Amino acid sequence: MLVRFTVALLFKKSKQWLMPLFVVVFSIFLLFQQFSAFQSIRSESNAFCINLENVDLWIKGNFLSNQDLLKIKKIPDVTAASFVYKASGSIASLKGSKKSCTLLGIDETTHLGMPKKALQGSLRLKSDVDLAVLSTDCVDSLYKTNNQKLKLGSVIQLDHAQMKIGGIVPAKSGLVVYTNYAKAREIIHQGETFLAIKAEDGVNLSALKGKIEKTCGLKAFTTKEFSKEIFQMYRKENRVVSHFSVVIIFGLVLALGIFMTVFYQFFKTQLSNYSILKALGATPFFLLGLLTLQAALISLFGWFASLILYLSLQKIVGGDELFFPLTGEIVALSFFSLLAISLSVGLFISFKVKEVA
Repeated sequence: MLVRFTVALLFKKSKQWLMPLFVVVFSIFLLFQQFSAFQSIRSESNAFCINLENVDLWIKGNFLSNQDLLKIKKIPDVTAASFVYKASGSIASLKGSKKSCTLLGIDETTHLGMPKKALQGSLRLKSDVDLAVLSTDCVDSLYKTNNQKLKLGSVIQLDHAQMKIGGIVPAKSGLVVYTNYAKAREIIHQGETFLAIKAEDGVNLSALKGKIEKTCGLKAFTTKEFSKEIFQMYRKENRVVSHFSVVIIFGLVLALGIFMTVFYQFFKTQLSNYSILKALGATPFFLLGLLTLQAALISLFGWFASLILYLSLQKIVGGDELFFPLTGEIVALSFFSLLAISLSVGLFISFKVKEVA
């Protein structure tokens, strides 16, 4: 009975539900686009250190030295340690346009900082061979958009240097190019040097961090801590990204404010219907359930419509230039925020109904 009344009031007696539905669809769509763009920027800044199986701790510093590396290697709970060089560069196939990329210089003796599996080719880097290992995003950007065929051994232009493709790794978080440590420093001089550390199996990482900091006087980070630190550094260095993050926060607050206002006006226009139901004997719990269902239906329909529209446009347009990939975090945040606002307003209006004589 409650569901029947809800559907009748929403869809049969009035078309006023169209306005809150439109607002939900439009606002959620914009939130999807803005949040996914921000998440994509964040992923590209710290993707190189996420989900690596061979690195447990990281150290960053402006003046890391070989002495620091030797001290860390001597700590009993450390299996391996080596430098990782990170820089921003440009990459192009010999027939394609240039793309910005993240260049990572990996120690070819430990391969710390590099994914452990290859989709094609090999991950082995050599000091005397100009080999590059590319992420799948990098390959897609260079070849699929230009209708070229990728072959292992194909030549790419990495800034001023020509490199051969030695392998492809399944990294889907931006354009990343791996080469040996010395070659990366030779190609791009202005970059950052980190220390990657692999711990013994079963070692308490917090305790190991303490040992490293006491031995070397350098702050160590877990991968999760390091990824946050890298993104904060990126924000400070890039004012556009920093301002964009503020815009995202204000956008969310504004969207939630619009939701609240529109839902409030919608329920307010329905107040006479609720009053009639009350006069006919509807209990407060019935009215509360009615308002809750109405709010939930409009929210769910609008949210699903936005999601389908966004995913459809992403597929039609192709690529990630405008419609960036959605993450579970973005989808969940938009869904629960919208639902909480609509239900809260519905609850508030239910108290207004009680005040009607």
